Amino acid sequence: MDDVRLAAVKSLLKINRQGAYSNLEIRRVLSRASLKSADRGLYVTIVYGTLQNQMRLDWIIDQFAKKPRHVDYTTREILRVSLYQLIFLERIPDFAVLDCANRLASVLKPKAKGFVNAMLRNVLRHPEKSDLSNLDDPDEVFRLTYSVPEDILKLYESVYGKTLGREILEKVNTVPTLSIRVNRLKTTREALADELENDGFRVKMGSASQSALFISANGAAEEGIEQLKGFKEGYFTVQDEGAMLITEYLGANPGDRVLDMCAAPGGKTTHLAELMENKGEIIACDIYDNRLKLIRHTAKRLGHHIIHTQKVDGTNPDFDKMGQFDRILIDAPCSGYGVIRRKPEIKYQSVNERALGLKDTQKTMLKNGLSMLKNGGTLVYATCTVNPEENENVVLETIDQSRETLTVKEMAYTSPLIDDMDCFYMCRIQKG
Repeated sequence: MDDVRLAAVKSLLKINRQGAYSNLEIRRVLSRASLKSADRGLYVTIVYGTLQNQMRLDWIIDQFAKKPRHVDYTTREILRVSLYQLIFLERIPDFAVLDCANRLASVLKPKAKGFVNAMLRNVLRHPEKSDLSNLDDPDEVFRLTYSVPEDILKLYESVYGKTLGREILEKVNTVPTLSIRVNRLKTTREALADELENDGFRVKMGSASQSALFISANGAAEEGIEQLKGFKEGYFTVQDEGAMLITEYLGANPGDRVLDMCAAPGGKTTHLAELMENKGEIIACDIYDNRLKLIRHTAKRLGHHIIHTQKVDGTNPDFDKMGQFDRILIDAPCSGYGVIRRKPEIKYQSVNERALGLKDTQKTMLKNGLSMLKNGGTLVYATCTVNPEENENVVLETIDQSRETLTVKEMAYTSPLIDDMDCFYMCRIQKG
């Protein structure tokens, strides 16, 4: 049996049927080392590629199936994986894809073996039926080309405008450039860039953050970056440049007392320590012990000693214990529509359903954070979504309901159009 494609189908079933996150499921499979090293890249490509193009693949299935609704989810997943290879992976011969599809059906859905074989052969014989150029509606062509549901399309267009919104969504099916943050307490960006180039990497300086480097190499994958000497010795950590900008937006200074209300896994927390030159105090909060452990582990690797973790729920913090802060960062839990390149399954979940209940949590956390901020202090509220209901509306409604003097100093969105960043929202609020 073809282990790599079987693993891909099983992972996709867990993601689409059991609610597993694609990045965590992929990491779980790769950590078990059950796949040959030569197959690991193909496994990742098939899982992400199939998810990213799922709407288009389903549309093709529905064009050829006499009763699309009767295609069960296991059979549909086998067809998705097979069609993805036929359409997008030119190096894999058609006969090999069909052979693997037959074997997958034999193992996972024996009764569907004939149907799967006939369907795929029919697709190859009649390519005109799956040609999107035959459609009359240009909006439908766009949505199917990039597998973007209508509500996601409207969401991006409402934030960035129609032209830029569509340019950004054209990038959702591409692999993000690997971005790392230089630990400038241990080295300089130029010195680390030279070291990485000597190790065979191509390196590009980030233009938005002085701490950002973009690296790539032939066949280099993010899961292998942690084996580099520079990573182990704390000279850098993996982080999207947009996330770096959120931390820099806060403007924390050496000697400040800073609260990071949703700190795990510690990327922004440790960046704060670097910006503060390891001087002052950072209280890093989360509700789970294992996630707090991640923060401590990262801080130790990077050499930061001003970070202190506390098990605190940001929706119900201990005000007496937490005290007053010069700077507060709230990287709020959100729907995640700004990182669909990394978690493509999020695209297919209804905007309203995914954001349901989050807004109340976000408003409570922001209200609590503002109450713990000193007069003259600064708070940054940030998310990795482009949903205004979780962003601008949360900020404006919370401020409107507050009796304190609060001023929105600035708010911004990032996007892949600048340094290939993910889409983040950030808002800087001053008290007093």
